[in-house]
Amino acid sequence: MSQRAIPLARTGVLLPFVRFLDDIGAPVEPLMENARLSPQLLGWPEAVFPLHQGLEFIEAAANSQGVENLGLIVGQRTRIADLRDLEQLLSPSMTLRAALVLLVRTISLYNSGEVLALCCRSDQAILSHDFRFREAAGRRHGDVFTLMVIIDVIRLAAGPGWRPEAVSLCTSEASRKNLYEDALQTAVVFGPNRWAIFFDRQLLDEPLRYFRSLRRAAANDPLEQLRRAAPADDFAGSLRQVILSLLPQGNPHIGIVARVANLSTRTLQRRLAQANISHSRLLGEARLQMALRLLRQPEIKITEVAFELGYSDASNFTRAFRRWTGSSPQATRRTLTGRAPQPARQEG
Repeated sequence: MSQRAIPLARTGVLLPFVRFLDDIGAPVEPLMENARLSPQLLGWPEAVFPLHQGLEFIEAAANSQGVENLGLIVGQRTRIADLRDLEQLLSPSMTLRAALVLLVRTISLYNSGEVLALCCRSDQAILSHDFRFREAAGRRHGDVFTLMVIIDVIRLAAGPGWRPEAVSLCTSEASRKNLYEDALQTAVVFGPNRWAIFFDRQLLDEPLRYFRSLRRAAANDPLEQLRRAAPADDFAGSLRQVILSLLPQGNPHIGIVARVANLSTRTLQRRLAQANISHSRLLGEARLQMALRLLRQPEIKITEVAFELGYSDASNFTRAFRRWTGSSPQATRRTLTGRAPQPARQEG
């Protein structure tokens, strides 16, 4: 039986929170760094980060800024068009049913820690959401944020003023019943460790007539784009992606990796042994992946690539890169960018 992957999410899901925190003057970069999230990730919406660290960042931001209902507020301001990968994926859908079924099937390509389910009973449709883990700091903000985004998806068919027939939230949120009923303008009940939206089943056959985007044709297949940069569905692959997200902050030792993966160091070491892989090997593979990403950007100097990967000397990086690939960083850059080598200047 394979080991469970570490929950990861694409960086794009953090951007609505970052924009709101910027608007209110919050110190976003220090808050991210305290949660072991590199601010550089914000420039790579297709990158992934450890979900627990993202939720920790959101929780710390809510507490430090005195915004108790950060997830709800940001969710109310966010439209599916703000999450470009998901918007491009859903926009060709002809009906709400097609959009929701596609979202249920592919949510793990965007956030491997979330699970969506759609079912019908009598004349009612129920869309439910759960995380693949139980309690975690900031979970309630992530829960309510996703709830509001899914309500926005349903409004693409039902209209901007639509409200659910009822919403079920986690029992831990029962003390905020009045807040949620005021925000959602519907009945709110509390039950198992998940949320659910109840709505008229007939809406599933309605077209997405209120889509706010221009429905521009994507340059590439949106589903294939998601798959190429999706969170890994195996333990070793997901841990490699965790290490990759940490590289901009320096060389991540195993204790930092364990904390970010929401594991004890001993548990991480045991799982690495079970997977027959070492932390140093995963670190090398993550460094190579980061190096190739940076080498595709010709404006970044080789010395800067070395520094980003935690090397204090470019020659050490060059030796490591030759060991990984059998080629130099300069030659690999020319291959990746299609640039021919410059002729040597002759002395006159």
